[in-house]
This record gives sequence, structure tokens and C-alpha cells, in this order.
Amino acid sequence: MQQIHVQTAQHVTISYELASFRDRLLALGLDAAIVTLCYLGLFVWNLERSLNFGDSLVFQFLFIPMLLLYQFLGENLGNGQTPGKYITGIKVIRRDGRPAAAGDYLLRTFFHLIDTLGSLGVIGSFLISSTPDKQRLGDITAGTVVIKFRRKPEIQLQQFLEFQRLKDHKPVYLQVNKLSEADVLLVRNTLARYYAFPNRAHKEAMEQLIERLREVLDIREIPADKPAFLKTLVHDYIVLNR
Repeated sequence: MQQIHVQTAQHVTISYELASFRDRLLALGLDAAIVTLCYLGLFVWNLERSLNFGDSLVFQFLFIPMLLLYQFLGENLGNGQTPGKYITGIKVIRRDGRPAAAGDYLLRTFFHLIDTLGSLGVIGSFLISSTPDKQRLGDITAGTVVIKFRRKPEIQLQQFLEFQRLKDHKPVYLQVNKLSEADVLLVRNTLARYYAFPNRAHKEAMEQLIERLREVLDIREIPADKPAFLKTLVHDYIVLNR
């Protein structure tokens, strides 16, 4: 399993699993199947409407433009996910962590002419298999990567509160009220990822977050048990705001 580590604007490093070549190929195949069905439907409609050979010949050259337009609109309107990518659970993001823009999706689409169509997929498959971040030429040019992306139900702080038994908890860091609910959810999620996957990347993410919290909350000394410190901050916020 290959991962990519992205640093957010809050200086927190988040790890993503890179999509495999198999996942990307399957997504492309699903998207191509959808476009093919639409193309055949239009082609049959054209034949039923008129048997003019000229019109039919024009339709024969529409498949590639339709596929490229589908790829661009799918990723642009789907926030990095065509229907095929959505089904296979993968998504396009920028390598630097910022949201991909329409121009990024346009570059990725254009280079399908080289990566996929012009070379029968040879160039794209070679680059995805050999580059550190599994990037084809379109990804390298646009500065994007394709990651595994599973939609999870969002956990609101109020829902989190229902699972906590904090009746006897006495707040330690009263200045935690400087944080917003979104900030506290970030703390909780970072802590949850560390507990679930206690690897180096998540440990560094936790430490960077703690350093930022130390500055924002003006905490001079951080306890040695850093996970416990983050848990205390979350509990303090809940008790002070419930």
C-alpha cells in the first residue's frame, strides 16, 4: 500500500492511500462503458432519424470528444470523481493538498490524448506503475494524484458528545474556548487516526497539531502523554460548551 502525505493549510499532515493501477483501470473502464452506451444511443437515434451517410460518418468521430468531455465534466462537477471513480472509491486531488480547479481537470483530460488514447494506454500504465506517486503524464502536468476515497458519515460534535461520559470531568484548559467546533473536530479526528494507525506519518501530524494548539491557546508546557493532552482538550471543550 503506497501513501501520499499532504500538508493542509493548518500545517497538519494527512496521509492518503494512493489508488492502485487496477482501481484506476476499472474506473476508466466503467466511464468508457457509460460513454459507449450514450454514444450508441445517439448513433441509433441518428440512424432512425435519417439514413444519411454523411450524418452517420460524423457520428463515428464523436466518441473520443464525448469521452474527453465526459472526463472533464465528471471530475469538475464531481469534485474529482467521475461516476466510474465514485463507484470504485477513488478521487483526484492536488499533490499540494489544495482543492483541484477546473484548469487542473482540463489538463488531466487533455493528456488522456497521450496517456490513454494516443498510446493505447501504454504511457499512462507505465508512468502509474513507475512514478513514486502513481502519476500519469496528466497528473504530473496538473500537479494531481489519485487517492482511495471512501465516503464516511460525518460525525458532528453533538453526536460525539452522546458517547462521552463526562459528568465528573473538570476542565483543565479553559482557553480551549478560543477554538471553534471545526477545530475541535479536527483534533478529535487527528487523534482517532493516530489511534487507528499509529505510524510515523500520523504521529508527526499529531505533533504538528499540538504545536499549533500550543501557540493558539498559549500553553507553555505540553504534557508528556500527547494523545492524553489532545483528549483532555476535546473533553474540556465539550464540558464548557454543552
